[in-house]
Amino acid sequence: MAAALRAAPAAWPVPAGIFPLGDERMEAWSAQRRENSVLTGRVLNLTDEQRAKAGLSASLVTLRATGQETLAGELRPDGTFRLEVPATFPRQQLWLRIRPVAYLEIILAEGLHMEIDAARLAPASAEAHPGLTFTGPDGELNSEVNRFVFAFQKDRRLGIERRQAEAARGKTGTFAERLAALIEARRDYEALLREFAPKVAGWFLQHEIEAGHHDAVLQAAVATRQPLESEPFWPEIARHAAFGVTNDQAGFLRALKSYFLTLHTTRRFTPRDSLPDFAASAAEAPPELQAVYREALALAVGAPAPGSAEAGKLAAAVARLQEAGVVSAHLLMMKRVREAAGPLLPRATIDLMSLTLVPRDASEARTVIAELQREAAQLWLLRYLDEDRRATDRRVAAINTALAQSAPPAGGTATPLGAPQAVLPAGAALHHLPDLGGRELLGRIRAAFPGKALVLDFWGPWCSPCMAELPHSARMHAALRGEPVEFVYLGSRTTDAPWRRAIAELRLGGTHVLLAPAQVDELMAFFGLGGFPGYAFIDRQGEHRPRAISRFSAMKPDDIRRLLR
Repeated sequence: MAAALRAAPAAWPVPAGIFPLGDERMEAWSAQRRENSVLTGRVLNLTDEQRAKAGLSASLVTLRATGQETLAGELRPDGTFRLEVPATFPRQQLWLRIRPVAYLEIILAEGLHMEIDAARLAPASAEAHPGLTFTGPDGELNSEVNRFVFAFQKDRRLGIERRQAEAARGKTGTFAERLAALIEARRDYEALLREFAPKVAGWFLQHEIEAGHHDAVLQAAVATRQPLESEPFWPEIARHAAFGVTNDQAGFLRALKSYFLTLHTTRRFTPRDSLPDFAASAAEAPPELQAVYREALALAVGAPAPGSAEAGKLAAAVARLQEAGVVSAHLLMMKRVREAAGPLLPRATIDLMSLTLVPRDASEARTVIAELQREAAQLWLLRYLDEDRRATDRRVAAINTALAQSAPPAGGTATPLGAPQAVLPAGAALHHLPDLGGRELLGRIRAAFPGKALVLDFWGPWCSPCMAELPHSARMHAALRGEPVEFVYLGSRTTDAPWRRAIAELRLGGTHVLLAPAQVDELMAFFGLGGFPGYAFIDRQGEHRPRAISRFSAMKPDDIRRLLR
């Protein structure tokens, strides 16, 4: 097995004043940081055709389990925009799409400004990106990063990344064979970077390549169940420090988490084993949930026989606690990962890795954040978690208010879908018909909206891309109000409470159906959908139009109107 991972010494030292996340200097940065960073920009010389399609969407990379979060942004009629971005960490990565002219990687710095001249925009090279300029802090770094990522010998770079992915996640090959392929891919990637010869971004891109490599090695170890701690290259993995929050750095931390979960937490945890881990979160829960927790704990201590009435009561109590976010799989994983990683990783890395287990669901996130506050040692991280918890508490309060204001449908009018279970304040009509087959349910949906086209949106609150797209879908729905089209949101692979919480938090209107697992499987297969979010479009004549809809973030209302003609 190879003795080391590094192909060559780092050619680009980290500039003075740049420090990794978790460094003691993070405390001063955190104390002085603003609440938001502001990215400004301007797009010039759009044609009339481009202006008709113009728009802006942005996704901020985070360390939370969601991976990215969608930011609200608007391209003004004069071509300018101003994005306020939560200033959580130094050098966070933002993926910015300015339709129809550019897709860019932004490394955020306060005061960064960008301009795009659509009339001059041309393919980038190692030397220039005509029509695109960055000014302000890290302007030259952003310019070089975009030229390297999107332009410089792109086919060669993508080929290296494909080899890397196959070695990491392929179904065949020993760990030694995979490692050899990954070392070769890293050498090729670093050779590519040397040919690019960056002036200011070399250190940043070098660390991105390093993070991607370690991520792939950890994935290969998980695929082959290969322990790494005794390998001579383990210290390099353990010492790896992220200098920002990017897909590569967050991917490395998530791969570390998966490695410890797979190779160091091998036993299954029964309720009897795991319920004591939730004593702190249960103590902060409402009184009725505290009572359910005590009941579940008493039943678990009794070790009820499988199939017994007591086992059924225990399962029901645990399910209720899970839906309320009191008992959290993410919390259990975090505690086990921290315990396993304690002797093997720096404390700062363990804390950052723990952030990747903070889930999207607000109630469950509050439970996980509270536990991490008890465990984390770094002052800047405690300050961040305190702010995060207050923001999460506000989300939970807003969600609970919306759910409390839900009401039965006015007049009890029945449709082919029956009367809704409830109607939320934003107008979401909630349905659940688990006894119907998938095609029968589809027939009921079709009959409920005669003469209308249907947009079927398969989503789940556990699915980060789904949650990112839903606000765009909701805006599209609102823009098409009065048109002969109905948006039907199909909650998939989830349960009632997180489904309702997500709908309430996003203030979605329209028709919502919580699908039973068999309905999800049948309908996804029927429409030939392979993942989430998934979309199906049925025209006004009842004909399915495959691939008519991809992502609402990349569409305009007129795109749907054309489908209605």
